[in-house]
Amino acid sequence: MRIALDLRIALLPGYTERGFGVYTSNYAKALLENDIKNEYYLIGYQNLADLKLPKVPQERIKILYPLLPPLLAKASYKSLQRYEKNKINDFVRDNKIDILLMFSSGDRDYRVNTEGQHKTIMVCHDLIPLLFREHYLQKDKDFRAYMNHLKEFEKADWIITNSKSTRRDLLSEIYFPKQKVTPVYPGVKLIKTQEEYDFCNKETRPEEYLLYAGGFDYRKNVKLLLEAFRNLAKDRQFNKNLVLAGGIHQAAVDEIEKFMRENNLEERIEITGSISDAKLRFLYENAFAYVFPSLYEGFGLPLIEALEYNCPVIAARNSALAEFGDDMVLYFESDNVEDLIAKIKMLENDPSLSWKMLATGKERIKEIFNWQHAAKRTETIFEEVMK
Repeated sequence: MRIALDLRIALLPGYTERGFGVYTSNYAKALLENDIKNEYYLIGYQNLADLKLPKVPQERIKILYPLLPPLLAKASYKSLQRYEKNKINDFVRDNKIDILLMFSSGDRDYRVNTEGQHKTIMVCHDLIPLLFREHYLQKDKDFRAYMNHLKEFEKADWIITNSKSTRRDLLSEIYFPKQKVTPVYPGVKLIKTQEEYDFCNKETRPEEYLLYAGGFDYRKNVKLLLEAFRNLAKDRQFNKNLVLAGGIHQAAVDEIEKFMRENNLEERIEITGSISDAKLRFLYENAFAYVFPSLYEGFGLPLIEALEYNCPVIAARNSALAEFGDDMVLYFESDNVEDLIAKIKMLENDPSLSWKMLATGKERIKEIFNWQHAAKRTETIFEEVMK
């Protein structure tokens, strides 16, 4: 079969390093590296090479145009949308594509290409804007645009979700045969690069610390973690620090630093800012535990990253985070700061609990949460959709 991968969403400014951009590029890599039965074609913008995908013959690649500056792209959005759709239709028709695999996102409206004889599979990452409408879709026009985007999924021949939770959420909002919506769990990068080896060998960190890596928007629920840490720090016997890793916007940094000053925690909390993959891996490998307080995740990639890098996980019990199992994650109730404190102390008082969770987690990752497994499962979907 001839499979075209629509990778536009992973190439937009602000997406490349976000969870969805990483998910999309790794998914594409997994298919290109593991599926030897099918022939792949790529669709993207001029920065497609930034994804560092396995080599594909140039004649199988469609570059739409260089990315435009945001203001210009916004001003000409409808014209660009029509242009892209027509160019992709031509590419699909001219290359006799059997399946168009579209990676999509709630905050970017890509129309489904239904013209021609090809089948269309769409990938749904999450429904976060809709589930937290009061924070992300406050304007009626934004809400209407998002709902119109969701309706595009109904035009697909098949839908892939990144978790059972996302599948459940999507089916509650659209009319679509549930037997044609398949969850495919993503994986984690297991091979250490030379940069990561070099960094981890020379870096040292003597103190123990709790780790959080990610954003600071409402859904991430980091304020609960800060509240828990403030209470823990009052106990002189609790000697662990807190590291907040990742590119947090300046307003959030100001808010956290104010919290640190008010509670005399300037020496106990570190804000790293944007960091390399090598440093993030080092932080995972040396943390006492990774704390994931999010109110909702379409999947929750940091959770399996932490486990694979020998870092025990304490996570909120909700959405896709609850799919991993009590034997590999220590769960707390999302809105209960006392429960989070209790779970941190439980891990501190019982070191054997960490090893048990890590052993189970690593085994589960090998069986389910890996990109080779995702590629094989997707090959099966390709065969099903063509029947």
